[in-house]
Amino acid sequence: MVMWLLSFLLVLVLVVLYWVPTIVAVAAKHHNVVGIAALNGLAGWSGVGWIVAMVWACTRPASARPVVVNVQNAPQPLRDDGAHREFP
Repeated sequence: MVMWLLSFLLVLVLVVLYWVPTIVAVAAKHHNVVGIAALNGLAGWSGVGWIVAMVWACTRPASARPVVVNVQNAPQPLRDDGAHREFP
C-alpha cells in the first residue's frame, strides 16, 4: 500500500514538472499559451522542447511593456466652433 502511494506521488510530481512551462505561461497570462502548451505537450519529452517551452513561457513581447504618457503638459485640442478667424 505504501509503495503504491509513493509511486502515485512520484508520477504526479513528474507530470506536474513536465507541464511547468505551460503552468508558468498560464500564470503569467502569456499571449501564446496555446502554442507553449502545444510545444510542451508534443516536444517536451525531448528535454530540448521542454527548455524551449520554458524560455518561451518566461518571455514577453516588446509591445507588452506599458507606455507612460505625461498628459500634464499636453497641448489642448483646438475648438472647432465653425468660425474662421484670420490673424494679422
